[in-house]
Amino acid sequence: MNVLHYFLVGPTFSAPPIMVHSGVSEALDPEELAELFELWQNPTYPEDSYFTEDQFNAEARTKSMQRAQSPSILLCLLDTVDSKNHPDHIHTFTECMDYRSQQDIGPQDPWTYWSLYDKFPFGKAPVIIPPKGAPRGWTPIARVNPLGISEMNGWSGPGWAGYTFVTQIGGSKILLGYGPGSQIRVTLAAQAIFGSIYIGPATNKPFVASALYRLSFGGQNTNITVDGSYQDGGPGMYYTRTSDPLNQAIDAPNGLIISGYITGSPTGYAYLQTRGQEQDWYSRYAGGDHAAELDKSAFSTGSTPGWYAGGVSDMAVLMVEANF
Repeated sequence: MNVLHYFLVGPTFSAPPIMVHSGVSEALDPEELAELFELWQNPTYPEDSYFTEDQFNAEARTKSMQRAQSPSILLCLLDTVDSKNHPDHIHTFTECMDYRSQQDIGPQDPWTYWSLYDKFPFGKAPVIIPPKGAPRGWTPIARVNPLGISEMNGWSGPGWAGYTFVTQIGGSKILLGYGPGSQIRVTLAAQAIFGSIYIGPATNKPFVASALYRLSFGGQNTNITVDGSYQDGGPGMYYTRTSDPLNQAIDAPNGLIISGYITGSPTGYAYLQTRGQEQDWYSRYAGGDHAAELDKSAFSTGSTPGWYAGGVSDMAVLMVEANF
């Protein structure tokens, strides 16, 4: 039997996955099959047999992000949902096995339920139409990796106590067209204690805000701890914490500025998570408490105190959400 698209699913963490294929077609090149597994496949047996549930979920998240970042649009063969509009799309083991029972499928053949759009095996591929209508509820208006799962990809060095960070998100990366929403909140990624965190709309001058609003976390607007006990960014995404809703609509055609002053760490050394390269995101830092200052544009020169380039696109800001 010649197989074109491959899928693998597992029923539980205590039992090996059952492997099936998607149908009969021309043979898939072995190197192409290996690439599919490498890029899009969730952890597979026996490699995952020693994983904890958290490790399994972390690996599955990584593969989901890689699927979302595929240069080509992918289609789910179970229901033709596309990876462009639904990058986090998944199916349960039961759903996959129900699909398997309706197809001519060998019980020991490997498979993955994602197909390249231009190789869709079941007739004409569906037309990809972006979802319409305004968002409802909490919706990311700015986030790292907007085409996939938001995730930081580095950590700063230790020793942030006594420093202020600022991240500016450019206007091109703000979701516009639906208004500013009724509330706003920020998810931070760090291991640190913050004396204060602020957010506000940027002006047309880099690193200058027109206003700044102080955020609270768990009802506190100072001594804010972000550490491994929080995973607000998603299951298994430790060291991420989301602020309380700020009852303030922020219209941000020029982008957003988020700034915070670090006072210490619950473990002795304060760290910030970072994003090395993110288009139209920028970061700076300075010694002392400057989080509430609107103008963060002046660079340090010689003996004159000021701001330093962050060296990465983003410090500490995983995403900003608005409530619509």
